[in-house]
Amino acid sequence: MNPCASVIDESLLQFLYQIPVATFRMSGAGLIDLMSPRAASLLLALGIPFRPGDGWAVLAALDESLVPRVRATLQTPGLVVERHPVERQDPQGRQRHLHVTVIIVEADSCLVSFDDITERIEQERQLGLQRQNMAVVLETIQGYCVVFLTLDLRVMQANRSIERLLGYGADVVGRALSDWIADRSIDKDTLSGLARLAIERGWSAFEAEYMGATGDTLWGDTILTTMRDTGGKAASFVAVVRDISASRRREVELTQQALTDSLTGLLNRRGLAEHVAPWRAAARTGSPRRLSALAVDIDFFKRVNDTHGHAGGDDVLRQVGALLLGQFRSADLVARVGGEEFVVVMHDTSLAMSVVLAERLRQRLETTPIIWHGERIALTVSIGAATMDGADDTERLLRDADLALYRAKSQGRNRVMQA
Repeated sequence: MNPCASVIDESLLQFLYQIPVATFRMSGAGLIDLMSPRAASLLLALGIPFRPGDGWAVLAALDESLVPRVRATLQTPGLVVERHPVERQDPQGRQRHLHVTVIIVEADSCLVSFDDITERIEQERQLGLQRQNMAVVLETIQGYCVVFLTLDLRVMQANRSIERLLGYGADVVGRALSDWIADRSIDKDTLSGLARLAIERGWSAFEAEYMGATGDTLWGDTILTTMRDTGGKAASFVAVVRDISASRRREVELTQQALTDSLTGLLNRRGLAEHVAPWRAAARTGSPRRLSALAVDIDFFKRVNDTHGHAGGDDVLRQVGALLLGQFRSADLVARVGGEEFVVVMHDTSLAMSVVLAERLRQRLETTPIIWHGERIALTVSIGAATMDGADDTERLLRDADLALYRAKSQGRNRVMQA
């Protein structure tokens, strides 16, 4: 016996026993002279009997088509088949999936390796079914779209629901997500920050106003999820966008209702405070502006209600509110803060100018009768005017205007007094 061959066989035998691979070696006569423990275990599990001289029978039990192919190349060393797919039922009736590889290691000797990939095949089938089901759901569910993004937030792929929601087609691939989002809802820097947050913790969420292909917009509640490669490194994003336009419009309507006087459509006291807040914030950051306020009260309004009823009184309040809106700039704030009391807040207006505007308003109301069911209702108003530099204490400004109004009423009404 060749001592070198003995050393090689011993090394091969040790190798076959150490690796978790089902492998056996046989001669051209079908004699199996080496077999790994994994091979013996797997053949038993498959219900394939084997004896040292049954190599060809074992190969035929795996796949009969392999026998003539191996016999035809038995004298030529090299690869015969690699990862050849085989299906076989085990004794319990379970369908098993195998990959078979055959190599002619030397003339008249071949090595057969086979792997049971049943679990992997079943997992892949289950995963494929889940993906198919998910694709059906994502394509058909109303109000959602799914977008696959690169790490710099450019579109790699999107499902067809994006056409239904935003009107985009295949040309969306390669575009930046920020191209769709109105800056007034989320700017590019904030969007980049949300992407970094998604990488750090796996996801981030935001609401944004999305611009459609036809110019329409919708509000979307968006979940940005990080996809990672096998090494755990961030590779891409998936964005799921849910259309919340209806609820957003309802929210805006409810907010508007909370800030608006239902009778006149003007701001109410809370709405006035909300609209003044940005001016106050600007004043605290070093951008002060001069503010003026007019406190306007309808003189002897109780007589209107007593004479024309509450319906007539309500209509008078509506007409006075409309007249006030027409007298001042669109950037000025006009509010109804009490029964027959109104407030006007003007920015960048001096006290002298605010008094001029107040007097013009007083004269306009005195000379413009209100018409109710064909009847003329004469009105006068008393007005208090106040001014302050800066907007950090608007409560004091309104209080000063109220005090001036009180003096105007106490001195005979139908006049303007300044603080």
